[in-house]
Amino acid sequence: MNYFIFKNGRIKESNVHVLCYAICVFLFAIGHTKIQKINFFTSITVTYGKFVPLILSFILIIKKRRYNTRSLILFSVFLLMIGYSFIVNDLSYVAFFLVFFILVCGYSDESTIYKLYVYGVFLVILVTVILATTGFLENDNSWYGRYDLGFTYCTFGPNLFLSATLALIAWKKEKMSWAHWIFILLLNQFFYWKTNTDAIYLSVIMAFILWLAIHNRAVDRIIIYNKIVGFLCDHAYTIIAIFTIIFQLYYNAHYLNGSMVAMNRLLSTRLIMGRNVFLKYGPELSQVIHELIFGMGVEKASYLDSSYLALLTYYGIPMMLIFCYLMNVMCKNARINGNTYLVICLMVFAVHSITDPQLSSFRANPLIISSLIFFMEGKKINGIKKYKLQYTIRKQERWYK
Repeated sequence: MNYFIFKNGRIKESNVHVLCYAICVFLFAIGHTKIQKINFFTSITVTYGKFVPLILSFILIIKKRRYNTRSLILFSVFLLMIGYSFIVNDLSYVAFFLVFFILVCGYSDESTIYKLYVYGVFLVILVTVILATTGFLENDNSWYGRYDLGFTYCTFGPNLFLSATLALIAWKKEKMSWAHWIFILLLNQFFYWKTNTDAIYLSVIMAFILWLAIHNRAVDRIIIYNKIVGFLCDHAYTIIAIFTIIFQLYYNAHYLNGSMVAMNRLLSTRLIMGRNVFLKYGPELSQVIHELIFGMGVEKASYLDSSYLALLTYYGIPMMLIFCYLMNVMCKNARINGNTYLVICLMVFAVHSITDPQLSSFRANPLIISSLIFFMEGKKINGIKKYKLQYTIRKQERWYK
């Protein structure tokens, strides 16, 4: 532990909540491995242990936390809509963990959130893979020859690996060393060989290429100053969500076309799964409107790989837009403030979310946990010009030292 966690030899109160978050994520991640089934103790610890740090964090927040009106209004609406979905649509309680830790980590530092996530998740990944490859845990490959490497499904390990990689980049920024990248790229290749998760494989490579690219002064400045690039970055999640839904609707109407059949095969039948869910919308207009606002419910909205389609069908349009808005706010503030490393992480995650349901995942989206920090920062500094001035001065100092 270093100065991110401690101040003057004592743990900072804001970081207690981040520690509680990291413990919860660690236990949620263990819950997607076969470690939880080793014995009765591990099963009980994983199942109920995550509520202990949640309760501790809740007790601390009741004592002294204060929030500004703007953030309280947004997250009250967020919480009420999730509460409605939980009562009416049988939504998982995990969504409450997500909203709660977004709120309580709002006065911490985003680097601390990413750092502790990296430690916790990489620990789970390495321990699980080592136990599986040494025979201590079952390493099943009955799903088309894809090994699960000790996780409960073959894609769970790689998805956690991508999230931890993006968190590592967002934390280390330009201090990511070649040793870090050699470790990441070797592990990425290993996961690809064993699990055949090509989306994860390509996403990690994309993150590496973008990390290299923004070391070029011209590329870095384009991300910050170019209006078209800025607009696309600042609204990336909303733009991609709309595109994904429109393309799914187009597929639904032309699913027998040869090109659409080929596209569905390329995307591992994700498109036909989306069409089957869309066909479950109610026959009456009033019912369709209700489902578009509040979601279909678990009994209708079966598992979808696309985050944007899953949010639309599980939660409804307003909740989907809130998730996209929070990620967009992060991207805009990071870009204007010169944190292009976080921008590329958010861009890679946005693209990855087209084919994987990780955007609303508590265990797999550490970026959204820091969204309230960026949401409140957007009010503290008024105007893009001041942001740009701060960025220019900081960059010049870096270039000409």
